[in-house]
Amino acid sequence: SFAEIHERHTSGEPIMAAVASRSDEPAWARECLRKFVVAPGISMMDVVTEDRCEIYKGSKKAHFAALQKKTSIPYCRMCFFDDDPYNIRDVATLGVHCFHTPHGVTAQIF
Repeated sequence: SFAEIHERHTSGEPIMAAVASRSDEPAWARECLRKFVVAPGISMMDVVTEDRCEIYKGSKKAHFAALQKKTSIPYCRMCFFDDDPYNIRDVATLGVHCFHTPHGVTAQIF
């Protein structure tokens, strides 16, 4: 969960989360991230940070290229969860570990 990622990251473990979203309303999407509470006093945006939010029209491959450049994390060390099979196939070509989540990211998949 995002709360677990936040806890592990703040305790020094080299783990982080990011957002790759093809949204028509990037400002609204960012506002939602600030409002989704994942633990007391911690929002989803606190976990992913503004710097690791790629929210704009365009391909998921472009989102991941930007995230890779910002974080220096190799694609083979990244995971991607999405409900759209096209996005999964597209991002998988980069070498990212992809997980199709037609019913959302469940605890079992995560």
